[in-house]
Amino acid sequence: MNVIEQLIAFHRKEKWHQKELSDADLTLYFESVLRKGRLLLCQDSNGNVLGYCESWRITFEQLGRILCGESFSAVHENINDGNIAYVANAHIAQEHRDSWVYKYLRSQFFKQNFMCTHFVGEARRKKSEPFKCFKRSEFISKYMKEEVIANGSN
Repeated sequence: MNVIEQLIAFHRKEKWHQKELSDADLTLYFESVLRKGRLLLCQDSNGNVLGYCESWRITFEQLGRILCGESFSAVHENINDGNIAYVANAHIAQEHRDSWVYKYLRSQFFKQNFMCTHFVGEARRKKSEPFKCFKRSEFISKYMKEEVIANGSN
């Protein structure tokens, strides 16, 4: 399977989506976010996707629409230039969840969005706090401190 087919297979395993998309719509979607550079992949040497993290760089206005359930399209909107790094989706294959894949994706996410002022994600498995929002300094302290120190950045 090619990368798009693997992403569609991951998507089909997830049950949180509000509406089911056709394979053609999913192909268009994944091609768009890949082309925009907003999909981080972790693959093995055979090209198998072990996990991915989809993040958008959005504005406060866009985040407001997402949080309020209003219309938003990652295909048609600018998801590259905002100050907020929003984790739109992440998935790690079951057999790789306790491996290095998470740390790799987290590291790549931070490198890709290093200059963002806020980091936001939806915690789908949590009932009390469905959205997490961290200011840059809080995100570094909680998730990236050891990596920032290792790379000599502040």
